[in-house]
Amino acid sequence: MPSHLPLISLVITTYNRVALLREALASVAASKLEHTAADVEVLVIDNNSSDGTSAAVEAVRRAGYRFPLKYARETRQGTSYARNRGIAMARGYYIAFMDDDQHIDAAYLENVARAFAETGAACVGGPVRYYNYNARDIPHWLAPIIKYIGQLDCGDAPLMIGEGTRRLSGGNMVFTREALAANGGFDTRLGHHGERLGGNEDWEIQDRLIAAGRIVAYHPGLVQYHYLRPERFDKRYWRRLYFSYGRSLYLRGDFSGAHRLFGVPRFLWRALLARDCAAWIRAWPTLDYPKIFLRQLAIWQRLGKIAAARAERREPLRPAQAGRATRADGN
Repeated sequence: MPSHLPLISLVITTYNRVALLREALASVAASKLEHTAADVEVLVIDNNSSDGTSAAVEAVRRAGYRFPLKYARETRQGTSYARNRGIAMARGYYIAFMDDDQHIDAAYLENVARAFAETGAACVGGPVRYYNYNARDIPHWLAPIIKYIGQLDCGDAPLMIGEGTRRLSGGNMVFTREALAANGGFDTRLGHHGERLGGNEDWEIQDRLIAAGRIVAYHPGLVQYHYLRPERFDKRYWRRLYFSYGRSLYLRGDFSGAHRLFGVPRFLWRALLARDCAAWIRAWPTLDYPKIFLRQLAIWQRLGKIAAARAERREPLRPAQAGRATRADGN
């Protein structure tokens, strides 16, 4: 790799969370590095924010940021569009991602090259923990959910990601440039789109790499910290999120040969009634309210799949739009 190029390009996508973005940038600036500052570049991709994000990033840069700091506005709404814009701008050998509501551990950047060397992977990620989590303040129905959503802990040893294992968290993934160039970026049908919740773009890209015979790995040295946002204490948020997950899962599938009822594959109706609703009803006599709510969320996820199928009937879905990662200049 030519010496004038950075080792790591860190892409931070953001949408209307300028206060959290400042904290994210501060956590990056506090990194412990044996390398020089020129080995890291930080790219902030603004996905149509209206809260002064551009001015805030410029103020951080003028104040003397530790690493080269670049800003770009991606006008196509969606997390995947923003991440793909970051891929196109990045010049580093490794391309890392974090969300605007996350912090990185002080040793994160220092551990990137070691994580790839120890795993031989094309993509690595690590633990994600809520930094403002207080078990005493967590409603009993929320505890089993946030154990698996917004957090990730696969132990203290490297682990290959594959069949039967959890996938890496989308806010904590690092790729080799070559892997992204060979396999394409994020599927733009998936992920958050402005205020509309979404997901699965992180799992889809990992599954694509694994299907191509590439290694995806978990490494305990790549730690990020996640902000537990107030809206996650509202059950309505989780219903919306699971509905959007269902929609994303349907978009990833191929149901062209399925027999349909009212435009929806029949097996989805059967699964909704015979599996999800039945499990929810059976859970009520237990008076286990966290379990009852989880069963309810399974219904909302199935309804998301059904809604996506209905939308497909009205307007056929386009194929995946991941495309190829390309080089481009930006500032």
